[in-house]
Amino acid sequence: MLIIEKIRASAEVLTRYDWKIWYFGDNVGFRGLICASRMLAVPRFLDFCYGIAKSWESAFKKWKKFDQTLPGAEILDLACSYNDEALKTRMVKFAQWLSESPRHAGFYLTDDDYRSKLWVDTIAFHSPFLSKLALEEKLDYYQTALDFLLPNVAVLRDSSHLFCHTYDVYRGETNKVHWARGQGWAMWGLYHTWASLPDKIRERQEVSSILAETLNEVVKYQRDDGHWNTVVDDASSGLETSLAPFYVAIACEAVERGIIERHRHIKHIEMAWNGIREVWRENGIYGGVSADTLSGDAEYYRGIPIQECSPWAEGPPIIAAEAYHRFAPRNRE
Repeated sequence: MLIIEKIRASAEVLTRYDWKIWYFGDNVGFRGLICASRMLAVPRFLDFCYGIAKSWESAFKKWKKFDQTLPGAEILDLACSYNDEALKTRMVKFAQWLSESPRHAGFYLTDDDYRSKLWVDTIAFHSPFLSKLALEEKLDYYQTALDFLLPNVAVLRDSSHLFCHTYDVYRGETNKVHWARGQGWAMWGLYHTWASLPDKIRERQEVSSILAETLNEVVKYQRDDGHWNTVVDDASSGLETSLAPFYVAIACEAVERGIIERHRHIKHIEMAWNGIREVWRENGIYGGVSADTLSGDAEYYRGIPIQECSPWAEGPPIIAAEAYHRFAPRNRE
């Protein structure tokens, strides 16, 4: 089956998904649909995302639980695509609300259920949104984006250059688990924040250096099937397929933009892409992706069940497909 048909099938799966409005992973679900709309020339998938965002904006009364997880960068793109000033204004207010989150020891505390925890997941949506808003709307949010990003990176990333899943701000310790999808969330957030930072921002080089170190470290643990283990440096933790599309999507862009060296990653990109194709089914389901994952010890991650459909499962392979097919013709050996 052609990849383009799998993209179409996965996009259809996402349109049937019961979106919580909002929750973790919605950003890559929306981004997958936006990519599918562009690749397939099917406006309906873009319209679907806009319909959800516009319905939320029109019915808005007050900020509620999990609104901090909304796909801000993607909704900002939709507001621009549909020339929707009301939706754009809501995104500016979202940035204001997010920046007023309580803080402890310099960290923004945004989790609705675990106030003491920082999650690697949030790196993927807070800073990319804030830096994009600063770039496109000429608003003063670059420093806020970096304040959401760099302190979290400093404590979640350990001496291995891999990211732990969580950090407790009161205990001053991580959960010491290098969760596979967490590396994907970190890569996504680092790259998309960097991409919106102007050259004059001195921390831009720091962000790209951290991204390069992460990408270079992660490939050391890639399996022969192109995927990674659930805990990337624990071979006993079992297969987790969600990191491969994140890696392909970000590594392709990072090679193209000179952040990482082509010769160090071309083989790993091809392996990951082949692995993606193997588990991506004809019905659009991207197999082998774990369910919603909380924080725990290594044993907890070994027991996480597979979830057949989610924004963080079906969105990333679509994104990876677009990045790979833009990258591959110029970069094959």
